[in-house]
Amino acid sequence: MGNFDLDDVCNCSDIGSDAANSRGIKLSPVNTFIQYSASTPSATSFIDVIHSYDSSGNWASIIDVAIGGAGSEVVIIPNLAFTPQGDGSNHGTTAHWCFPIYIPEGTRISARCTFDQTNTFAQILTFSGFAPSVGSGVDTIGWSSNPTNITPNASANTKGSYTALTASSSRDYLGFVIATMGPGQTSSAYSNENRLLDIAIGSAGNEIPIISNYFMGRQSLQGVSPFYPIFIPAGTRISARIQSDGASAAASGITLYAVYK
Repeated sequence: MGNFDLDDVCNCSDIGSDAANSRGIKLSPVNTFIQYSASTPSATSFIDVIHSYDSSGNWASIIDVAIGGAGSEVVIIPNLAFTPQGDGSNHGTTAHWCFPIYIPEGTRISARCTFDQTNTFAQILTFSGFAPSVGSGVDTIGWSSNPTNITPNASANTKGSYTALTASSSRDYLGFVIATMGPGQTSSAYSNENRLLDIAIGSAGNEIPIISNYFMGRQSLQGVSPFYPIFIPAGTRISARIQSDGASAAASGITLYAVYK
């Protein structure tokens, strides 16, 4: 076993929880930044945003994470859209959004909700210590007010056509998180089909899968993947396709959250 020093050990700091109510911090009112840390105690190399919703009805929410002084916030993680099961039966579930992002010691971190149907909460964990490759922020790929809707092949268990998430990536990406949801951030549509997703790079007709047969589960259940450290250079066309175990299944919403240097 090789040697290591204590600087390589990753330590976790909770900078945003409501211990009095055993949950994350409520992000209210909408479009108002709520401070999580006035000054981070150490440099951050990895961040986990734990996004939850507390409602018994159909619901969805979107949050941004920012750095910078009050009134001068700069969003570094935008449009984290959480749309759990559309019938409201699993309210209180969470989505973990994990990114290898560098945030200097002494940085103010805040978050805001930009869309909220009832009650949005978020906790933030920051991790310090050694990280081989970290970025400075996140771009949403395949997002323009809503995720990109991708329709499976009309035949069951058959790959559909590729749909572009972006025609040309704007910068180099260190990797990405996949978010799958119903069609549209506020959708409460329910569908019983299981689905498999491919993420690909390359021009139309020459797509090369970089993630194959990612199991999405059923349309109504949001999925948030781990961070996949797959490098994608600037100028790359990124696309996706879906198959379903049911014929003529409805579309699903797909977004990538890509980390840049």
